[in-house]
Amino acid sequence: DDGAVKQIIGLAVDVTEQRHDQKMLKFEKERAQQYLDVAGVMLLAMNMDGKVTLVNPKGCEILGYPQDEIVGKDWFETFILPENAEEVGNVFNQIISGNMDSVRYYENPIRARNGNKKLIAWNNSVLKDSSGNIVGLFSSGEDITEKKRAEAERERLRDQLTQAQKMEAIATLAGGIAHDYNNLLSIVMGNLSIAREEIDPHSIVADFLSEAEKASLKARDLTHEFLTLSHGGYPHKEKGSIVDLLKEIPKQVQAEKGIECILSIQDGLWPVEYDTKQMQYAINNVFTNAVE
Repeated sequence: DDGAVKQIIGLAVDVTEQRHDQKMLKFEKERAQQYLDVAGVMLLAMNMDGKVTLVNPKGCEILGYPQDEIVGKDWFETFILPENAEEVGNVFNQIISGNMDSVRYYENPIRARNGNKKLIAWNNSVLKDSSGNIVGLFSSGEDITEKKRAEAERERLRDQLTQAQKMEAIATLAGGIAHDYNNLLSIVMGNLSIAREEIDPHSIVADFLSEAEKASLKARDLTHEFLTLSHGGYPHKEKGSIVDLLKEIPKQVQAEKGIECILSIQDGLWPVEYDTKQMQYAINNVFTNAVE
């Protein structure tokens, strides 16, 4: 009655297992955090409303935001491009409805903080509560922007190689045809030369043979072009002046088109390396285009 302590009554509870469970829970949580921290892909969780509930450091790196500026944000409004919003929204709805077959793996672009567009390859799964109800989405995302760009570049180079192989085959074919054609043309030109010697040089037949010889010479030049192609497109170059060519081509244009050509050529032009036939074609085309 006077307030003095007479005895102590205590209740002891064995919390060994509880403490062990707490330590294990803390250990598992820390280990899970380590997995999140070291993962080489973006790990992302969202609730049923599309709000971000978790993102790992790699995800922050890809998105360009610190974690506290990502968690709680509406994923679709913040990180999805407007032109992709409807399609990505439909994929999200499929996932949270449990229909995972066609969207377990999915690729879509996202918008990073600096405005750059990045292509992400997602592996999707659902989050469930203790009763088995779907409460959100959990996904791992790999930035495949550079990978896709490299694939596109490889495809472009592959197409170029295929085209080069086709051109090589065409060049080989052109070379074979040109050789055969040149042999036939030599026979034609030889016979034309013999025929001219056997007839009156002032007859009309001589004029016909002269025209045939001109056509044969042009055909020979065309054969030269095919042979150039068959050798990989490399011209046969010689060093010299193009003045004589510049003076000769207008004569042909005047004869063929009835157009008077007046040349003004600077004295002392330096010599250059050029393929005579190709240079003739080039100069002739300049004049012909001007006339037309």
